[in-house]
Amino acid sequence: MARHRVGELVVDSQPVAVRDVDAAGPELDLKVLARRSPLSWGFMVSTGLALALGGSLAAYITTTGFFGTALISSMLTTGGGLVFLGLHKRRALEVAAPPPMRALSASEQVVLRERSRRIRAILAETRAPLTFERLVEVTRWTSEAVLSALLFMKERGELVEDLDLDTGEWVYAAQELEGVPGTAPSLMLEERRSRSEPLETEE
Repeated sequence: MARHRVGELVVDSQPVAVRDVDAAGPELDLKVLARRSPLSWGFMVSTGLALALGGSLAAYITTTGFFGTALISSMLTTGGGLVFLGLHKRRALEVAAPPPMRALSASEQVVLRERSRRIRAILAETRAPLTFERLVEVTRWTSEAVLSALLFMKERGELVEDLDLDTGEWVYAAQELEGVPGTAPSLMLEERRSRSEPLETEE
């Protein structure tokens, strides 16, 4: 479980697990290609409708030979296929989207703030990032309690989630905020370079 992020743990905690259909087998079909395509589902649907409409108008207005008929038939088939794949991609995106978090009551916010305070104290005491399992072990809470507290801290910007490249596990540290003890926040490279450069003085 330590190899998963807290966002993935939310999906694992749901009563119904949604499996990745792309990993079902090595075969690639049109549906898989549509889901992996960088094109948006709206573009696919609109392009398919345009092709199908153009083919229908051409078939209604003109009388063509064999090649013209084949071209019009291809436009209708391709257009209909793009519409189908676009709608399939839209449904796949809706299924893959995480469920929206409900609004917390006042009592739940009080509980989560207290849990967050205790987790920050543990992280400050250890002075090292901890895995999800280690936090469950130290706090002696249930996995659901630790998960809800970490998600609450992450949404409030109080938590740093990072991947330990040595172990391949996701670890968590407290973000340094005003009045909140914790580890120093990670800096972007540009911020590190600007801090390391000497200050320019006017002569």
